[in-house]
Amino acid sequence: MAPVHALGALRHACHGCGACCTGHAVRLIRDEPARIAQYAARLGVSNPVKAGPRGPVLAFVDQRCPFLDANRRCRIHGTFGAQLKPAVCQQYPLRSIVTESGQRVAVDPGCGSNWMVWQDGPELDASGLLPAPDRTHSHQEAQVERSLVGLLAPSLDPDALARVVGALSGRPPTEASLHAFSERAAAAVRELALPTLLPKHAPTLMPWLSSLEVPDAPTWPELTPEQQGFTLEMARRSVFLRSGTIRPMGVGLALGTVVGALVCGWSHSEPDAFGPALSAWTRLLRLPPVWMALYPDPMAVRRLATGA
Repeated sequence: MAPVHALGALRHACHGCGACCTGHAVRLIRDEPARIAQYAARLGVSNPVKAGPRGPVLAFVDQRCPFLDANRRCRIHGTFGAQLKPAVCQQYPLRSIVTESGQRVAVDPGCGSNWMVWQDGPELDASGLLPAPDRTHSHQEAQVERSLVGLLAPSLDPDALARVVGALSGRPPTEASLHAFSERAAAAVRELALPTLLPKHAPTLMPWLSSLEVPDAPTWPELTPEQQGFTLEMARRSVFLRSGTIRPMGVGLALGTVVGALVCGWSHSEPDAFGPALSAWTRLLRLPPVWMALYPDPMAVRRLATGA
């Protein structure tokens, strides 16, 4: 059996944001389709299972789980108990992949509860992980990725994010270089056209991201040390889990998460709004149309990092 590598302490506690129950497919395994049908009959849910590309999945309605109630709570959990939810739902927010060096596991950076628990939440048990998808990289890509995971180690230093931007751009993090990066980040987010993109490709993320705005004259935002540390941790998890769409994946994910931190900082100075918005942003980066809009050609990552 391949070794399982965890990205540090797997800290998490659910605060019921409901984000994990929207916007993606939940695959069903073993006897789950039959059990889900039984629960659905008792709860008045019609046609809860459908065929997916790799087997049966929950039949989401308007990109929401059919068992998600108006208060963003799971009706299966509430009626029958947590242990009877689909295995995927029980494992969440743990996500895992199989790489060239073994299986990896980390807490999903896209969970809206991360901000409240990433430093001191209870540790999760990573035993009994579900089969994970293969996501292998070349030796060179894996080396770059290891360097990025080290670079993105969370820190509560007030200049932590500036130093990471300096390392990614290959330039000292001066006031002028950070201002230039802020302008490039703002231009990239304007190109995304969030008011059009969100309703079309990510409507379930609108509660967190529809209020993001880019200022006309962007400057490096005043993020607290905790906000900066949180940004680095979410970027590190995304890189570790290879959550991107098109290569160069690692650098693109790191840059994209920093860009998200800037726009969330411009829009939400209050930490309790900043954190869930940034987690939602990491989910946005996983969508191929968003990735292609942010990085439309092979040199786009370099242009965003350096301006050249």
